This record gives sequence, C-alpha cells and structure tokens, in this order.
Amino acid sequence: MFLESAAHLTDSSFIAHIRSLISNQTHDSSFYSSVQPPSDHFGTTHVSVLDEDGLAVSATSTINQL
Repeated sequence: MFLESAAHLTDSSFIAHIRSLISNQTHDSSFYSSVQPPSDHFGTTHVSVLDEDGLAVSATSTINQL
C-alpha cells in the first residue's frame, strides 16, 4: 500500500518538476504556496525513511520546550 501511494516519487517527470523548483535564490513567502510560519517558537518534528530493502531510520526532534 505505501509503495503504491509513493510510486510517483520515483517518476522521472515528477523528479524533473521538483528539480525545476530548486534554486539558490531567495523567494517571497508567496512562492511557497500556503505554507504558514508556526505561531509558536517551539515544536516537534519527525521524519521516517524506508528504503527498497525494508531498512528504516527515524528521528524525532523537539526544540525550545523547557
């Protein structure tokens, strides 16, 4: 199920589109669509990565939460 829903991530046209969005220039916030800055000065983030062999790694980070 996960592999089916993530299959577009390896599609060459999708990759080319994402590459075309990357530059060394600074952009106005409107460039980043509807992304809003967080209202708090603390937070937690988590990322998980799974490769084609089933190997996985994950990391969770919480900052400024004292």
